[in-house]
Amino acid sequence: MERVGEYRIVGDLAALDMDLAHRAMSHDSYWARGRTRADHDRAFANSRVAVALDADGATVAFARAVTDGVTHAWLADVWVEPDHRGRGLGTAVTAFLVEAPDLAEVRRWALVTSDAQTLYERFGFAAHEPPPTLMERFSDTV
Repeated sequence: MERVGEYRIVGDLAALDMDLAHRAMSHDSYWARGRTRADHDRAFANSRVAVALDADGATVAFARAVTDGVTHAWLADVWVEPDHRGRGLGTAVTAFLVEAPDLAEVRRWALVTSDAQTLYERFGFAAHEPPPTLMERFSDTV
């Protein structure tokens, strides 16, 4: 557990308010709009999480990382509730994951963002042109 002012940052999925996470992702985010609750439950269950809790234990921010713990990690779904923005919580939940001691040797972290490049640059993320060796496969079923 870590602290940021009055907030606690924990890595416990049970601390995450999944109703809030689902609403934030499927209704309020631009990147996961329309995703089902079942999809969110499964995605978070298969990820490492960072959850920011207020003094009452309510979820106010979260992030997740999909990783094998060795070679790759994908930072995803970083969210801060609107009333709690501007207090360093996006930075805190990101740091909780990318600076986790057991993930220190992960060789490649990746993410996609349309609006938060300056946040992630603080952690060494950089935009680049994909090399011809990078390949992606997309499915429009999810």
